[in-house]
Amino acid sequence: MLDLFSRRIVGWQTSHRIDRELVCDAFNYAIARQGYPTGIMVHSDQGREYCSRDFRVLLLTNNCLPSMSRRGLAQYTAHGIMR
Repeated sequence: MLDLFSRRIVGWQTSHRIDRELVCDAFNYAIARQGYPTGIMVHSDQGREYCSRDFRVLLLTNNCLPSMSRRGLAQYTAHGIMR
């Protein structure tokens, strides 16, 4: 995950699969490293891992605003950007 303000990588995670668990773990790591800020915008594409109920609940629990690009504009999306 990239913090657009500081242009720093603030969260990452590795896995054999790209799934909801991977993005939730990466988000949890990023949010903990940043000191649990509230009111941030998390931008992603419309992949099923970002549309999952678990990830949406995680964002809402941490008072984050989800943002997704429109279909077909994946080239303009950097996965998991935090603003």
